[in-house]
Amino acid sequence: MIKRPLVWMALAQITGIAGAVFDMMWLPSAFAIMVIISAVMRPCHDLYLSGRRSRAEKSDIAGHFGNSHCGNIITTVLILIFIFAGAHTAQRRMNTTYPEDISQISGKVTKIRNKSSGKQIQISCSYADRRKTICRAGTHYNLIVYVPYGTEECGEGDTIIVSGRLSDFDSAMNPGEFDAKKYYASLNVNGKVNADSISVIRHNENRLLVLIFAVKAVMQQSITKCSEAEDAGIVMSMILGDKSELDSAINVLYQRSGIAHILAISGVHISIIGMTLYRILRRAGLRFGGASVISCIIIAGYGIMTGNAVSAVRAFVMFAVSCGAQVLGRKYDMACSASLASILILLDMPLMITNSGYLLSFGAIAALIKVNPVIYETGEWLVDKAASLNGYADGYKGKYKAVIKLLMQSLSASISVSLVTVPVLLLSFGEFPLLSIFLNLAVIPLMEFVMAGGIIAGIAGIVNIYAGRFVMGVVHYTLLLFRKMCGISVAAEWLHIIPGRPGLSKIIVYYMLLVALTALHTYIRHNAKNIKDGGMFSYAVCVIVPLMALLMFFNPVRYLTVRMMYVGQGDGIYIRVPDGMNILMDSGSTDKKKLGEYTLVPSLKAGGIRSVDYAVISHLDEDHYNGILYLVQNQNITGIRVRSIIIPELPDDDTYWTIVRAAKDNGTNIINAYCGMKIEAMNGRFVLECIAPDYVDMYSDKNEGSLIMQMTYDRFAMLFTGDVQGKGEENLTEVLNEAASMSSTKKPAGFNILKVAHHGSSGSTTDEFLERVKPDVAMISCGIDNRYRHPHKETIDRLRVSGAGIIRTDESGAITVKTDGKKYGVEVFR
Repeated sequence: MIKRPLVWMALAQITGIAGAVFDMMWLPSAFAIMVIISAVMRPCHDLYLSGRRSRAEKSDIAGHFGNSHCGNIITTVLILIFIFAGAHTAQRRMNTTYPEDISQISGKVTKIRNKSSGKQIQISCSYADRRKTICRAGTHYNLIVYVPYGTEECGEGDTIIVSGRLSDFDSAMNPGEFDAKKYYASLNVNGKVNADSISVIRHNENRLLVLIFAVKAVMQQSITKCSEAEDAGIVMSMILGDKSELDSAINVLYQRSGIAHILAISGVHISIIGMTLYRILRRAGLRFGGASVISCIIIAGYGIMTGNAVSAVRAFVMFAVSCGAQVLGRKYDMACSASLASILILLDMPLMITNSGYLLSFGAIAALIKVNPVIYETGEWLVDKAASLNGYADGYKGKYKAVIKLLMQSLSASISVSLVTVPVLLLSFGEFPLLSIFLNLAVIPLMEFVMAGGIIAGIAGIVNIYAGRFVMGVVHYTLLLFRKMCGISVAAEWLHIIPGRPGLSKIIVYYMLLVALTALHTYIRHNAKNIKDGGMFSYAVCVIVPLMALLMFFNPVRYLTVRMMYVGQGDGIYIRVPDGMNILMDSGSTDKKKLGEYTLVPSLKAGGIRSVDYAVISHLDEDHYNGILYLVQNQNITGIRVRSIIIPELPDDDTYWTIVRAAKDNGTNIINAYCGMKIEAMNGRFVLECIAPDYVDMYSDKNEGSLIMQMTYDRFAMLFTGDVQGKGEENLTEVLNEAASMSSTKKPAGFNILKVAHHGSSGSTTDEFLERVKPDVAMISCGIDNRYRHPHKETIDRLRVSGAGIIRTDESGAITVKTDGKKYGVEVFR
């Protein structure tokens, strides 16, 4: 019989979905062929062996052979069904589109979340073609509705009508940026609505749901009254799944410290609450069956109350299977229960395999099942070696042995989870805090006190607010300890690894090495009495694991990299020099909200940048400096340092002094720009020079006075023009002509790349200027559907006549240029 068929079915389903999602249909086909070959080879092998046995032995195994291979055939068919069913469901979900030109939307409220600007309501609805309305008949859709405060109140389970504009979610335009479209697609949410108004047409008639959400509301009020605002936000996030009151600074602190998982309802929360409840019921005298059923019902209600996050659903299924195993007197298998949970989740949400929550949750379980034994037993071998070196021939004994065993169990679990999830963490957050391995050893056990204290305080506060506050005091000091530990972790910047987003080839090699280790461990365990008997394997682990870490964390810069980020209507370019120098050329936007938090920081970390040596502000318009100002003011939060700012000295401009004061308060140097100043690296191979204007205050118009920076790297040259136009551009053309006649530039015939001035405005980039610059490629930074209609047609026409290739961020997303100083290549994000 095929062992653990549920595991193989889950893998088959994931393979089919992955083939559809990543357009690699050869993958499920190859998996299917492998399954069929395996199914055919197994009985052939058994028949061959039986042919060499005696007649008596053949008659004994005949019945077993038939039963065994009949089961194998059924299992194989099911695996093949899961492969192609997974691919089909994924393709169907990806092809789901919502209708356009809709005036009203009718649907049932499934989730409500409070936001700073209003409420975020998820509704389940359907579409009927005969009416310009999404109603409850026909094709099924899930939508997110953004409702401003002050509109009619509604609750979960209510049926509402929404008037508003239906649109798609935004896709990521930069490496490392949050992809809302991809994220919500993984949750089966098809679009969003900015609501003008809502009205309830039918209230929730399910009394159980009404009771569940009423309990949640009462607990929210009680926790808010019994605790400080910061503590209340954390406790409500941990216990009720409500992040509306969570301080954003705390969220970032926990995230950068590697313990943000405690702020989301996860498997740890369900396990703590479920097992605690089960033990209480068992001690109260209930039998296995009664305690299990009651616990599962309460945990199911708790999951509904907290939003049914994927990790919570996974934990609930595994908890229910565990309870069922105890009732039936069967052995609980973690791998099979996790596989069942994965199958059930992906049947409803097949695109969930692209969701970091799913990958981290099931990755952690896989780590505990397969990787933890490898790390733990290798750790045992290392401890025995250390003991023998210290004169303990039989290993550590007594209290030392007990303490070391407990530490090894906790540490090996933490290391195992980190090994499996580190590629996902780097793809999602751009950094990995090494101290999180040890920090979680203290935080996860203390979570029980926080959760128990929060629940007890919430219940006690309903009866007596002072009793609730007394209990919440214990929670307060535990959370204070968390904050102190996180502060220590964040302060140790050198232990926060920011290597950049790993490439697909790196990730494949990394997991191949990890799978090879676990497979070898399984083989040795089945062919040796103890893995410690095979010391060579432990040596191999001690060599391969550091090599895996090196593969993920070591990312040498081989080429000069210039990336024009998509920042909406604004500019934002960073330069990464092979010797490690990082330069930011402008960074700002007038239409992209929270540019620094949502775009700039993730993009820089995705590029492997943890510090900016020079941030150059070409001129003092908001769309060129507000992102840099954010970085300067939030260095301790983001972990990205800004060493120096190069800025035009304009003492009569209030913006100038705002930037200067922010730099002074945060330890950043201010360098007043002047014509002729240079930044050099790599023994002069790289030069960034300010070539205009002669004086920063020679023009009354800010755009005309933009700093013009010329970058050369061996034979490669690029020109950064800010928003220069009019007299400023005329002066720049004269400067370039003089430089060419004196042969002072490294590329007098023209520039490889031109950063087009003023987002492609018709008032800049004249024919005379282009005739001198002669760019091979023109890069334009502008916002999608911006109100200025940049770039203007006149500019595009002039660039085409000049022979330059045109690349725009509003069409292509981030634009990346890589060069070795001789040749260069241009890549686009979309």
